[in-house]
Amino acid sequence: MWLRPGLMLFLHQKRSDMGILSLFGIKPKSEKVLEALEAGAVIVDVRTHLEYKNDGHINKSYSIPLNQIEARVPMLKKKNKIVIVCGKTSGKSAKACKILEKHGIPCVNAGKWGDLNYLIH
Repeated sequence: MWLRPGLMLFLHQKRSDMGILSLFGIKPKSEKVLEALEAGAVIVDVRTHLEYKNDGHINKSYSIPLNQIEARVPMLKKKNKIVIVCGKTSGKSAKACKILEKHGIPCVNAGKWGDLNYLIH
């Protein structure tokens, strides 16, 4: 599991104190990511394989470059899990999420991989 000790308490505290946005059902991106991880989501990194290898990556994440997402949809569907997408930029991860959602795969756009790495470690 990717969640660090004490994170469950943090999540519980954050959920009870979300402010006015919670009245409208709007959640911060970080909370959506953490809830997805709690539910057993998989992480897909849409940077190039070279960027994934050389610039660092999140353990147990899948390296699927954006230009290969469409071809990997069947594999991701078989997992039957929420997919958290990260990349070099938020725009690329957003494009990947749109493709996955088009195919009925629930997706959370985590934005930049470094931000996601910081959030979960």
